[in-house]
Amino acid sequence: MQTAMGNAQIRVTRQRPIDRAKGNPVPIPEPGSGTVQADAIVAPARTRISRCYKCQGYGHTAHYCREKTDICTYCARQGHRVGDCPNKEKRETCANCHHFGQEDDHSTNDRECPAYKFALEKEIRHTGYTKN
Repeated sequence: MQTAMGNAQIRVTRQRPIDRAKGNPVPIPEPGSGTVQADAIVAPARTRISRCYKCQGYGHTAHYCREKTDICTYCARQGHRVGDCPNKEKRETCANCHHFGQEDDHSTNDRECPAYKFALEKEIRHTGYTKN
């Protein structure tokens, strides 16, 4: 199959005839007997992790959050959101790593965050998708 990134090989492991609108079967060659040309749309699987903008935790959204108070994305303190943060002159603190007692001197939004990576790997194991 010709793609924008090059050629891809498809191995036929099972055959199933497909009927066209006129009722004519589409011939499918025996596995290993040659090549098949087909039009396809290649869409990479993307793993998305939901993050709650109330507690900053992964795996749910604010609508389903059980926390009573907001946790700031910037300073990881309770009681306000990032737009109202009184601590913007200080360094950013990761709310998730702070909560778990880990090194928290990075942004809650950092894709290199250990808590984010853990949540991503957990989602990959659960869904079987890959990260892109």
